[in-house]
Amino acid sequence: MRELKNLKRNPFRKILSRRREIITPPDLLSVPKESFENFVQFHTNPLKRDPNKGLESLLRTSFPFVDSNGQLEVRYIGYEIGDWECGKCGKALPDEVLGGPEVDCPQCGGPLIYKEKLTVEECKFKGLTYGAPLRVLLELVINHTDPKTGEIIPKTIKKQKNILWWDSSPNRLCLFYDKW
Repeated sequence: MRELKNLKRNPFRKILSRRREIITPPDLLSVPKESFENFVQFHTNPLKRDPNKGLESLLRTSFPFVDSNGQLEVRYIGYEIGDWECGKCGKALPDEVLGGPEVDCPQCGGPLIYKEKLTVEECKFKGLTYGAPLRVLLELVINHTDPKTGEIIPKTIKKQKNILWWDSSPNRLCLFYDKW
């Protein structure tokens, strides 16, 4: 067998670095980013999201929740991600209004802006997770039956945003409603 130490290169290895063509590496993050955007639809008005796509489809097919008597009903209206405030008057949104792109302030009519607590760079520096709360706007409805006609008359009691999160220990979706 030949002495490999005296050779300039190993004859058993193929070196591809001599190619003159430079191939740009593919953007490996584009696929998961596009998939996440299609699932969450963050850059879309909350009331104009595609009802057959992503998280909007999941929540629309899960609601409404009705009690066994058919009197109480929890209906889904929409969801928002993160904190939004008016770019003109600086006020936070009331509980009955969803924040998002292309949504106007209900008090002054100014555009809403996304208010992030920390930037991505600050989170990396501090070792924190870059995240935002997911709030779901729900409507509590009480159905009354008219004694004369037998017709069911819905009465909206309250519309409120609730924080939605995933509890991994029992594998269930949880709602946090502290104001009802």
